[in-house]
Amino acid sequence: MVPGDENTNFYSVLCDVIELIYVFNYRVTLFQCNWYDNNPNQKRAVEHHHLTSINVNHKWYVDDSYILSIQAPQVFYMDDLVWGPQWKVVKKVQHRGIWDILEEDGNGDTVQEVFQKNESLDIVWTIQQEDLDTHVLVPHKQALEKELQGWTDWANEMVMQAAQRLGKDQGELKTLRFEYK
Repeated sequence: MVPGDENTNFYSVLCDVIELIYVFNYRVTLFQCNWYDNNPNQKRAVEHHHLTSINVNHKWYVDDSYILSIQAPQVFYMDDLVWGPQWKVVKKVQHRGIWDILEEDGNGDTVQEVFQKNESLDIVWTIQQEDLDTHVLVPHKQALEKELQGWTDWANEMVMQAAQRLGKDQGELKTLRFEYK
């Protein structure tokens, strides 16, 4: 479940968890979800006696299935005995020991911002000579050696072809020499 605008929540089933690992072990966890269509115009989500029931036969946002893990509180679904087998009752899970506490700014207003570190890091990269040799120069050297070998093979082939033509044309050259004299 992801809270939406004005009493609209988006409900889904978790399909996959993807963890992106960046430099310096920064991690971002994404959830890939199959979203249920709870469009308020279609009456596929119903509130009844403080319980929310959703129709799970229709999917929504098929091409937009990823969310950040911090956006989704955990819910579980139970069969809805009133509305039928294609409906599920949604129950939000409140974990023991984990509380959603809203922060307040100095004016008494609640703050609900996602933390984003925008600072740049001044990093001095030091490269050891063996790292440079191993990771940069060796592959470049190997590529140049391969290219040089290709050109050498081509030049040898051209010399061989010229020598073969000279061998074939040698008799004709002797005849031309005698005719010229």
